[in-house]
Amino acid sequence: MFGLRRNLAEELQEALPEPHSALAQGLLLGLRGQLPADVKEDFRQTGAAHLLAISGLHVGVLIAMTMMAATWIFGRRSPAYLLLAAIWFYVLVSGFPVSVLLAGIMGSVFFAALALGRPRSALPSLALSAAVMVGIDPKILGQISVQLSFTALAGIVLVLPLHSKISVAITRQAAASGSWLRHLAWQAGNWISSALIVSLGATLATWPLVAS
Repeated sequence: MFGLRRNLAEELQEALPEPHSALAQGLLLGLRGQLPADVKEDFRQTGAAHLLAISGLHVGVLIAMTMMAATWIFGRRSPAYLLLAAIWFYVLVSGFPVSVLLAGIMGSVFFAALALGRPRSALPSLALSAAVMVGIDPKILGQISVQLSFTALAGIVLVLPLHSKISVAITRQAAASGSWLRHLAWQAGNWISSALIVSLGATLATWPLVAS
């Protein structure tokens, strides 16, 4: 698996010029050793350094892409094992960062619940992920990256009901709009509200840790 990760990094180096290849390695594979110091400093100065760290967002994008492809090939009843294989393949290739491992466990619980027809609440899967990871290594509780990952995700999960209500209301307004321009405006408002609500949930949840 580490050999595959190295091969993928080499393919990126051949396909893209510098510093683009180094940036792609950092964003996709978690390899930031080739990233120039001035690029790292630019990201830090603009407050965007977190984009260089592989996070659960990568797993979310991978899940969405895999679900779309599986639905297109197999129909609505796409096999869950393909989705699980895609998740854990990326967890392995990315080098087991905490945030990706957390998202991998949560994604696995989600698809298991989906396959069994069980209620799909995110908080139990988050708690299970925490229990598994602490069971493997109790010392991770002292890592600030782990604390931020869990609290940010918990904050997002807690604001999802509010997000769903607002999204449904906006979608209804968009459907009832008389013109395509109004429909597009309502959809743009839906995207903006989603970004603001999710960001607000994560920011408020992690604020005590950041402030301390």
